[in-house]
Amino acid sequence: MAMPKSASTGTKRGAPLALLAFVRSRVSVESAPLYTLLIVAALVGGGGSPDAFPEAIVIITALACGGAVLAYDRGRGGRISRHDWALALALPALALIQIVPIPFRVRESLPFGETLRMVLRVGGPVPFGWPMSIDPASTIWSGLSLLAPAVAFLLALRLPAEARAKVSDLLFALALLSAAIAIVQAATGAWQFYSKPAGGGAPGLFANQNSQGDLLLIGLCAALSLAGKGDPQERLHPGLMVAVVIILTLGLLLTGSRAALGLSLIPLSLAAFVSGSSSNFRRTALLVMAGCTLPFVAFLCDFGPFSRPDIALDPRLQAIWPDALRLAALSFPWGTGLGTFEHAFPMVESLSVVDATYANRAHSDWLEFLIEAGGFAVLLTGWVTVRVVKSMTTLLKLGFDCGDLVPFAVLAIVGLHALVDYPFRSLSLAVVSAAALGLMLSAERGVANEE
Repeated sequence: MAMPKSASTGTKRGAPLALLAFVRSRVSVESAPLYTLLIVAALVGGGGSPDAFPEAIVIITALACGGAVLAYDRGRGGRISRHDWALALALPALALIQIVPIPFRVRESLPFGETLRMVLRVGGPVPFGWPMSIDPASTIWSGLSLLAPAVAFLLALRLPAEARAKVSDLLFALALLSAAIAIVQAATGAWQFYSKPAGGGAPGLFANQNSQGDLLLIGLCAALSLAGKGDPQERLHPGLMVAVVIILTLGLLLTGSRAALGLSLIPLSLAAFVSGSSSNFRRTALLVMAGCTLPFVAFLCDFGPFSRPDIALDPRLQAIWPDALRLAALSFPWGTGLGTFEHAFPMVESLSVVDATYANRAHSDWLEFLIEAGGFAVLLTGWVTVRVVKSMTTLLKLGFDCGDLVPFAVLAIVGLHALVDYPFRSLSLAVVSAAALGLMLSAERGVANEE
C-alpha cells in the first residue's frame, strides 16, 4: 500500500527541522552577530596580515555585525562600561594618532627622523608635516584590520551568561572543520586555500600551520567543556568524543608545528584539572589527556617527519631577534607605527645577516608590538594583564566550571605562542582571541551582563 503523502513529506522534513531546532537552541538573537563574525573570520581570515581581500571581507562583516547590534539591540545585550569601550578602541585609536601629520621639525626629533629626512629628500623637497608612523599606508591598514577584533571583543562582552557558555561550542566546531580539512589536504593535496612554504604541515583553514595548531588546541579545550555540560542532552556522547579527539590530535600532528605540539600542555593541564575536580568529567578528561599526550611525546622525541635537528640554528635566534630587540630599544617610547615592522627592520639589520630574503615579521608578536607601539604597548599589555588576573581571581572566589576556563585557555595558547611566532597577525586568531577576552571580562562579576 502506498504511503500517505503527508507521512512521506513529514519524514523528509524531519531532519532539516531537527537541524534547525538544534541551531536555534545554540544561536540566540544576542549571540548571532558574534557567531557570524567568528565563522567568517575562521573561513576567510586565516591568510596572515596583510592579505587585503579576505581581511576586507572580515572587516566589513565586523562592521555589519556591529551596526546590526547598534540598530536592533533593543537593550537585549549587557551594558558595556567606559573602560571596556576604551580597551576595545585603544589600538584603532593609536593607529589614528600615528597617521596624523605633525610638523616635520618635531617628527625629525623622534626615532629615525634623520633617516626619514634622507629618504624623503631623494624624492624632492621635505614636506612640512609627516605622521609618527614611518609608513602611514601600513598603519592605516593595520588600524582598519584592528576593527574586527575590537568588534568581536564588544560583541562577546555584551552576551548574557547562557549565550557566553555556548561560544566554546562554535570554537569546537570550527576547530573540527579545520582538522578535517587538514586531513584531506595531507591525504590528497587538495583544498589548499593559501600558498604555503614547501615542507610545511597541513594548515587546514590557515596559511600558517602554526596558527592551525593553535585553533586545534583551542578545539580540544572547547571539547572538554562540551563533554562536561551539566545537561545530558547538551553533553558530547563518549563515542563522539573518541572520534573528536582522534581527528583533532591527528590534525595537530599533521601541522608539524613544534610550538603547537609543545602547547598541548595547556589542554593537558585543563584535562588534569577537570579529572581531579569532578568525577562526572573524569573519563572524558582522561581521554583528552591521552589524546594530547601523543603530540607532546612527538614533540619531545622529534618524532618522524617532525624532527627538527636544526632548531639551534633557527634564523630567528641569530638573524632577527637580536636586531629586532635593538630596534625596539631605538624606537621606544614612540614606536615606528602599527604595521611598519618590515619597513623599520632594514634600518637596523646587521650586514652580517643580510641576504636575498627579508624579515616581514619579528617572529614574536609581543616584540613586534613593542617596536610598533612603543610605550603604549607596555601600558596596554599591563592593563589587559591586570584585567585578566582580576577576572581569574573573581572566578576563583565565585566558583566556576570547565566552560569558564576556555577563554583563559584561548588567551594562554595564543599569547604564549606569540612569544616565538605571530599568531595575532592572523585575523582569524585575532578575532577569536578578542572574543575570548570579551567573554572573560563579561563574566568577571558573575552576573555583570544581567545587571
